[in-house]
Amino acid sequence: MVSYVKSCLHDGLPVSKIRAELRNAGWPKKDIEETIASASSIPSPGPAQKKTGPQSEKASKKKLYAGVIILILVVGAGTYYFISNYLFSLSPNQPVKPPGEPVCGDGNCTGDETSEVCPSDCPALPVNQNVTVRISQSSRTVSSGDAVNFDVEINSVYNLYGYQFDFEYDPIILQFSKATEGTFLNKNGQESTFCIDPKVSSRGTVNYVTIACTRLGAIGGVDGSGRLESVAFTAASSGAAETGLSNVKLVDSSTKRIILTG
Repeated sequence: MVSYVKSCLHDGLPVSKIRAELRNAGWPKKDIEETIASASSIPSPGPAQKKTGPQSEKASKKKLYAGVIILILVVGAGTYYFISNYLFSLSPNQPVKPPGEPVCGDGNCTGDETSEVCPSDCPALPVNQNVTVRISQSSRTVSSGDAVNFDVEINSVYNLYGYQFDFEYDPIILQFSKATEGTFLNKNGQESTFCIDPKVSSRGTVNYVTIACTRLGAIGGVDGSGRLESVAFTAASSGAAETGLSNVKLVDSSTKRIILTG
């Protein structure tokens, strides 16, 4: 009977069905249970031991979970090593600061260091003094139909990043043609400048052209003297052409106003 039960188990027959067949054959219940227990305790290779379908999938998931746990343990060990060997080695009053934080006195002007808080690393910048913006030959005699150009020049400026002004003229004598950026703001090989389209307006009997240009990006400002703008007109009639500037505004690379002295 043991051989029969083993054969049935090897073929994948359920134990309940084996038990029922043995009872139908007239075997006592006690003998049936002992035989089944004896046959079941003996390993038998074959289809009954092969894991397929859901069981195989469960085994794969267990392996995946085990891999994740090992990864977490490795990362945790690395974190513990960093904390125990770096943070805990600091004295109680020693600040924890990231690498590269600016240090006053190291000879480098970086981060939030300024000439006010760290003069040893950041020397004071030159101060804009005696800055002037003027029109070259602002008054001249013209004849009707003449092409007339006026240059707007700046002198003794430091770190100029942008400018704006109103160019005033007599509309009876002059008719505005165009404005062209000079060579000062875009000098040093920097062509990253932007100018608004000139806008003609009037104030009483005076017309004016609003002109503005700025450098672009983190390229700093420019120093010295030079031509900001060339403003072109056509003489509408003969006479004395009088021009002037108003609402002149200058800013440096930190957007601070540069004060004019004349």
